[in-house]
Amino acid sequence: MTTQLTEKDRHKFFYEEVGEIAFIFLANMMRFNLDSRRYMANAIFNGIYTPVEDRQGELAQIDENSRRQLLDVVTLDILTKVFMAVEDLGKILLTTGKPLKAVPATMLDASQIDSLAAITRYSQKTERQLMEVFPFLHPREYGLAGEHESAILSYNQHHAAMFKKILTFAADFVQRHTWAYNKYKHGLSMILAMHSEPLAPGIDGTVPIFTNASDLTNGNFILTGHAVVDKLIGFLGSIVELSQNLVERKLQIAELGGTPPLLLCHTSENGNQIMFRPYGWGTFDEASQKASVAAFDKTIGAVTRTKIVATLNVNADPVKIQDWVNFYSRDWRVT
Repeated sequence: MTTQLTEKDRHKFFYEEVGEIAFIFLANMMRFNLDSRRYMANAIFNGIYTPVEDRQGELAQIDENSRRQLLDVVTLDILTKVFMAVEDLGKILLTTGKPLKAVPATMLDASQIDSLAAITRYSQKTERQLMEVFPFLHPREYGLAGEHESAILSYNQHHAAMFKKILTFAADFVQRHTWAYNKYKHGLSMILAMHSEPLAPGIDGTVPIFTNASDLTNGNFILTGHAVVDKLIGFLGSIVELSQNLVERKLQIAELGGTPPLLLCHTSENGNQIMFRPYGWGTFDEASQKASVAAFDKTIGAVTRTKIVATLNVNADPVKIQDWVNFYSRDWRVT
């Protein structure tokens, strides 16, 4: 059973098991880095794709062939943002079971292959094994029994099942699209605006992409059209939200002395008051939801958090900084 730590013990856990660098690294991921994928994809969709599709503003006058080419290339660019988010999730999965202090090195050391392979590997794990990712502890660790214990076991099982479904879809998405992501990222090997009749509502056609340098008569393709882009944007948002949930939980573990909250929850501050707002994925029957929240309320009342003021010195070399300033300040035109 978990015990309530003193403030001294929580500080000891933080500095020995987490550290300022790991905490700042995770906090920065939570507050901006993960969401930046979604910001950029939405900016491209709202600022370019929609005006081109609807023939609005300065893009209204471009010829039809250029218009279709631009819609295709924007679709591919949004696909890259989706893959960045999927890679983020893969890196987070790779930190499962590792000390929080090791999280930055683990994520920074992971390659694209490592990150995407993690998606596939974790999609093949059992639901019980996936509980370690959150992590979910047995409710008895929180002193729960009876109805409360049953409610939390059901909650944990539900979320592990939901997580497996998400990862299974993500692994299928990766298998279908990785080659297109790599080809677009490393060179314009696609043939844009190859349209005929729409293949389905919202699916305008295909974007052929060369995949074999020794045989240019064969290639592969991805689909293009508003429905495709809409699916990509929605999937991106889901992956970002999932990653944020997992990172926020790591931050909570860091601040609570090593024990995660009973349920998934968001943490916020209102003056000196700490607010824990539980949430769930998917739908629950009303009785299970009430029982889970009641169990959460029973455990969270005694929880205290250690507020940490963390600082980071990046040791930037002033000479190198000035060299970069000079580089961008000079005239780049070749005469």
